[in-house]
Formats: sequence, C-alpha cells, structure tokens
Amino acid sequence: MDSHLPEYELYAIRYAERDARRADHFIGGDSHDGPMPMDCFVWAAIGPERSFVIDTGFTAEVAAARGRRHLRCPAESLALIGLDHNSVADVILTHMHYDHVGTVPVGCTVSHRSSRTRQRPLTKRRMPLPLATRRLFADARQAPLLGTRRRKEMPYNPVETHYTRPDLGEVILAALKAAGKDLDQLTPDDLAPVDEFHGGQRPATIRLAGLVGFTGNERVLDVGSGLGGPSRYLAWHYGCRVSGVDLTTEFVRIAETLTQLTGLVGRVVYRQGSALDLPFEDMCFDVVWSQNVAMNIADRERLYREMHRVLRPGGKLALQEVAAGPGGLPHYPVQWARTPGISFLYSQQATRATLEATGFRVLVWQDTTEAALASAVARAGNAVGPPPVLGTHLILGADWQAMFRNSARNLEERRTELFNAVLERGD
Repeated sequence: MDSHLPEYELYAIRYAERDARRADHFIGGDSHDGPMPMDCFVWAAIGPERSFVIDTGFTAEVAAARGRRHLRCPAESLALIGLDHNSVADVILTHMHYDHVGTVPVGCTVSHRSSRTRQRPLTKRRMPLPLATRRLFADARQAPLLGTRRRKEMPYNPVETHYTRPDLGEVILAALKAAGKDLDQLTPDDLAPVDEFHGGQRPATIRLAGLVGFTGNERVLDVGSGLGGPSRYLAWHYGCRVSGVDLTTEFVRIAETLTQLTGLVGRVVYRQGSALDLPFEDMCFDVVWSQNVAMNIADRERLYREMHRVLRPGGKLALQEVAAGPGGLPHYPVQWARTPGISFLYSQQATRATLEATGFRVLVWQDTTEAALASAVARAGNAVGPPPVLGTHLILGADWQAMFRNSARNLEERRTELFNAVLERGD
C-alpha cells in the first residue's frame, strides 16, 4: 500500500428523514411488514489538500412533494466542517436518483460524477450550492465528540411518551404568530414563555447561570435540553458553544427549528440520546448543565457517573432539580409525570451524597423552594380561565391546569422542593 496516499476525514450529514414501513422500501411488499423509518445523508471527505462532496441530496420543495421531512441543506453543514460551499471544486454523484442529485439543478460545482447513469448527463459545470435552510445535524467543531460512541437504538420509553405531542412544533409556531411575533426576527426572549420548560423558567436559568460564572469560552452540554430554551440562552447571552441532548425525539426536532429561527445555528446543536448513556467522548465539556431532568431518572448513580465522565477535570456541573420534601408523596399529575410510575424524587440530602460519592465537590448549594413556589403560584393563577397565548401549557396537553395547580400545592405543602447546585469534577 502506498504510504504517501492522503488521509481523509469522512463526515455523514443527515439532511432528511421519512416515516415508512418495510413494505414501502421493497418491490412487491414485505411479508414481515413493520415500521422502517429511513434517514437520508450526504457525505463529505476532507483531505489535507483536496476535499470532496459526495452526493447533494434534495431540496425542501422535493421533500414536501414526496412526503419527506427536510431537516437541513448541506451548505451550512459544509461550512461547519471547514468547507466553503463556494470553493468546493469536486462533487461525486454516486448515481442519478433524485435523493442523490436533487440539488444539482439549482447549484453545485460538478467535476466528478458517476459515469454509470442512464439519465441525460449534466451540462453545467459551475453552479453555486443554495442555502435552502440553516438546520444542521451537528456542529462539526464537535465532530470528534460524536465520533466513536454510537447511540444505541432506544426501545419504547414511557418518559418519552409522556413528553411527546406530534403536532407540538406546529402548535408553537401558530402560538408565536398569534402572540404577534415575527418568525423572521425571533429572539430567545420571544421564546422564553414556552421553551424554558422548567420551574422558574427564564429567571431560574439566569440565576443558575450566574452561579456558574460563564466567560463565554466554555463548551457546554445541556442534559435534558428539551425545546432548547436554556441552551440557546447560554449561546446567545454568553457566547458559549452548546450541545443539547434529550430523550424525546420531538423535542429535538423542535429545538433545531427554533434554533434556526433565532439565528443560532452553529452555536447550538442537538441530538437525541439518553442521559444514562451520553453519546459523547470522555472529558470533552467544560460545563454540564441540567434543569428539572433527574426527577424522571431512577438510576441517579449512573446519571451522575455519565455527567462526571464527559466533564473535563475541574469542569463544573450546574443543576436545578426537583427534590422530595418532608411533606409526603406529590399530588399528580405534575409537569414531569401523570402518575408515580415515571417520577423518581430523592431528597436534597440523598442527592448531594450521591453526587459527592461520584467524585463531585460542591461549590454552591441553594434551596430555591420559596422562589419556585412564587413562580408556581403565578402559573397556577393562569390556570383559571383562558390560558395565555404562549406558555408551557402548549407542551403539557389537556390536563395542564391540574399540573399547574399541583405543582404549586406540592411546593406549598413541602411535598417537593427545588434546589440549585454547582459542583466541580474533583480529579
């Protein structure tokens, strides 16, 4: 083998997806029919002197016509892996199906293409790649973090089911318009009533961020990132680079959409995954951030081991969590659970002991129950009469009023407590 051959880094960029069944993919159907969703990718091979784009995908218009979900155009993804789409000189078209060559008629530099095609060959030699959308699969500056730990296929999970509302994205966009928001000029502040889906909402995020002491140079992981409110705030206000991970597929999709609409693509990225098996390499984040997530997780030891693993030595863990209080079991339904089956609350004392046993050193620990109660009482007041146009009730479903009332009642009766904590990885 020639030792002087150049080495290439190979990137796969997911740009579309399709809900389908096995029978949709095979001629003549499939006798073992069942769900078989499909992802669509384009590729980039990055070399020391020369780079190639492999296939060009299809446009949002084609996706709409064919019933696919168009997630992103490859153009800005290329920029994030160090490729300027205006300077790409080599594109390889593996074959001429619409999903491999669909964007070429509206633009790409084509100097390499498959010769094994039965369709009419391309005649245009230079065409600029369009910026059809700004939604991305991953920030390529974080690609090494995503490379070797493969996300496991996750079976049915009642927690994800609790949070899933298939039409939520459309509901939120409609509510934003009804509230008079310009979707072309959205800011994180516009979204705060709905995307800060945790106790205390935006003020609570500001308080926790103040305890961390961000400089803007941090790489942050938001565990249980939800619709992305806190992660976008950290990127927007401080300039941090933030990765969000959430169990709920629908939350991840909406988080990507809202990040696009607020112009923060490239500074915040999201992916689906489990907090108990974080899809990132060891010691790659300066801060791990999490708000109102652990109450759905029984295995706290494993949760905190994963957070410890991905933090760099001396890195900080920032937590806002619901804890079990001395007043007895909570009243249900609440925002994180309609029944006790997916609710796992631990006392502040037990939580702190588990964190310290995992290797964290406590820097700050604050009981914020009184502030949370004031916020919860205000929300419960909104549960009387028509709801506001924009709010977290859009996420919760038909029993949101009972959830708001029980949230306030649980805090008032000390059945639940809330705390903020900042801890440091000690080794």
